[in-house]
Amino acid sequence: MNTNKIRWLLWAGCLGAAIVFAGDMLYYGEWSSARGVTEKYWDTMMASVPLWRHHLGSITGPVGLGFGILGMLGLWFSCRRAAPLLASVMLAFFYVDGVFSILQHGIFGPIGFAMRYCGPKSEAVAQMFKLNDLLGKPQLVGWLVGSVIWIFLVLRKKAGVPRWTVLLHPALIKIKR
Repeated sequence: MNTNKIRWLLWAGCLGAAIVFAGDMLYYGEWSSARGVTEKYWDTMMASVPLWRHHLGSITGPVGLGFGILGMLGLWFSCRRAAPLLASVMLAFFYVDGVFSILQHGIFGPIGFAMRYCGPKSEAVAQMFKLNDLLGKPQLVGWLVGSVIWIFLVLRKKAGVPRWTVLLHPALIKIKR
């Protein structure tokens, strides 16, 4: 695959990440991702946002992941000739991350509905947060292992991207509020 097509795939992945981030902002009503929100804010943030935002936030997961898969393929295409086995393992771990991410992202709409109609301290909300925690574990493993492999391949010049791009990786960027 030529470099221009790979570049478009990588940009599609960036667009997917932006769409999922926008979904997080729809849920919480402020400029932060799910990782930036602490539990003390759930009551005031998610229960009080308009219902349409929970619907739209849940939809951003599949749409964002659709573009994210294109980005994952772009990463794979950029690495597969120099390191085919590692590139395939990276893609598999990113796929695991994507599958559990879409499930986890979609659950926050129902959590918002349950907070509004059952109360933030209800058993329904508690069970959904348990499910969220359960989904987060394989997602984190997939993301971390895939990211470590990608960073390794880039630093070893086995990927078709410059080394400085690892500085833009979310694992290396910590945004404080």
